[in-house]
Amino acid sequence: YRKKPNRVHGTIEEISFLGHIVRYEVKDEFGKLYRVQRFVNAKTRYLRFQKGETVTLGFHYGLGLVFPCPGEEELRLLENV
Repeated sequence: YRKKPNRVHGTIEEISFLGHIVRYEVKDEFGKLYRVQRFVNAKTRYLRFQKGETVTLGFHYGLGLVFPCPGEEELRLLENV
């Protein structure tokens, strides 16, 4: 088991959807690929990221969170209404 870093800056390589799950593949500047899956339901607003967009991945308590990059701390992927 390897500990994930707290923050990773990278570019979205791939976005895929499976039912209510959206999956991002983000590649950092060293070429390492991170996969983040989020569950999207009716109570959650989902603001779309584009393929090729530079984002920040934050890993907190085992959750993969996606932020716009760099700096803005607003959470765009999953936001409670």
